[in-house]
Amino acid sequence: VINGPASVCVSSPATLTVNNCTGGVVTWSGTGVAAGTTGTSYTTDALTAASAYTATCTITKVGIDGEKVCFASDDITIGVGELIVEVADAQLPCRVDTEVAVSVTQIPGATYAWTVPAGVTNPGNVHEFNTSVAGSYSVVVTSADGCSATDGGTVSPAPITPVIAVT
Repeated sequence: VINGPASVCVSSPATLTVNNCTGGVVTWSGTGVAAGTTGTSYTTDALTAASAYTATCTITKVGIDGEKVCFASDDITIGVGELIVEVADAQLPCRVDTEVAVSVTQIPGATYAWTVPAGVTNPGNVHEFNTSVAGSYSVVVTSADGCSATDGGTVSPAPITPVIAVT
């Protein structure tokens, strides 16, 4: 049986192991595996797409009847998870003391680390908050399985409305 993750983050390697090939040799094959690669563990290259791997355990026994070779194989496919986040730009309305929402899509189990303009209280580990301060806002979102992504947006100041006086 191959032990390894069901999925990894984009551009991350995976480590695969075989623990039940006592007295045998484990040979690996699959995406990016060099021919003749052996050992009870194998670390993949950085994965950018789902990839399949096979471990073959070969045990040679010599007995009274001569040499017997036994084989057992197992397969695993490792998926690649990509985390995509987007902070949308916003514009403050003309009214004083009015706020706009700054947000990213909520992802169950994720953490959110915001960078906000000077003078703005950092909202902490939330996917959405309100602000009345113009400036650049960015967030690093880290999923429960360790994948992370960063994006940012700008809150623009309210447009200046000219006052026309007729005399």
